[in-house]
Amino acid sequence: MSGYTIEDGIKLPEKTKKIETEEIKALENNIIKIIKESDLKDATKEHILNQGLTFADYENDIPKWLENPNNANIYGNTYSLNEPGINTFSMILKHIEEFRNTEFSENKFLKTLIKRNMPYFVKFDSFDDVFPDSVSIDTIKTNPVIQDLEEVSDFRIDEIISDDSQIQANHENQVNTNFSKVFEDYWTQDDIKLVVRKNGDKIYFWIEENHILFKPSQRSKGQQWYLSFYIKVVAKMQETTPNVILIDEPGLYLHAKAQKDLLKVLERQFSSNVLVFFYTLSIPNRRK
Repeated sequence: MSGYTIEDGIKLPEKTKKIETEEIKALENNIIKIIKESDLKDATKEHILNQGLTFADYENDIPKWLENPNNANIYGNTYSLNEPGINTFSMILKHIEEFRNTEFSENKFLKTLIKRNMPYFVKFDSFDDVFPDSVSIDTIKTNPVIQDLEEVSDFRIDEIISDDSQIQANHENQVNTNFSKVFEDYWTQDDIKLVVRKNGDKIYFWIEENHILFKPSQRSKGQQWYLSFYIKVVAKMQETTPNVILIDEPGLYLHAKAQKDLLKVLERQFSSNVLVFFYTLSIPNRRK
């Protein structure tokens, strides 16, 4: 779901071919210029340039010439290459290697094209992958749930783990207030707030309801799923990648009112994105 494949035989668009052809021609002209301005012997220069070589030829042949620079065999002719000459060929190989590593290389270009333009499929179906009760400071920067939380709120990892207690405390209050105000518009079942607190080497997350703090794992399956869904899926929709969201039976743990809240999130957040729902329908047998 999260990867991509490149099949043999994919043809580059005409515009892409034109760009790549122009880049190759520019490289070949640069190689010719390097040879002409080098300290190679004139006879060696003329012999190489008269071959009408492409950069692929240089890439294949130069390593052979460098095997014995004092007695190089260049297309059936023996040439003695001086030290500057060796540097010249090494420079040409470096240019070719740099070109091979650019996105104009066909394989890399295709991979880049697919990653930038093909949809990234996000399948959201896990009722076990809920919002964590706590996250250690050592792992918080690589935690995908916390990274998503940064995308959908003003939560900032660097501030919540700051050694400056004033910055850290002010950020806690800001996040607790702002996120709760946004989230309450999408969850009308209960009057709840997300509370974030740093204690020692961990960041703790609480759901406050009627002024009582609960661990996320202590709340109902529906509330856990909804909070996780809101943070993860909304975060994906804010990426530049054209995501396609696959949601498997989103109403499984949600009662009717919560399902309406879910539709509100989808209508407001995903109006320009593709969503696919999976439902299992039970149709009773009917007599003809």
